[in-house]
Amino acid sequence: MLREEAERLEQKAVEGVRAAGTSWSKIGALYGLTKQGAQQRFRQDRTGAGPAGTADLPDAEHDAG
Repeated sequence: MLREEAERLEQKAVEGVRAAGTSWSKIGALYGLTKQGAQQRFRQDRTGAGPAGTADLPDAEHDAG
């Protein structure tokens, strides 16, 4: 139960920094992940149900580098 809450808070924090324009590359670097690794871990699918299976697709709007 505590772990699920921590993961939910972490997900919300990542969503917040993404909305503010932080790149997946920068987020990944903080976690020791590649850009694609960060996307797979944190990107929500279009329904908001959880991580997307296609999370490694380019994100041109926020990730120029």
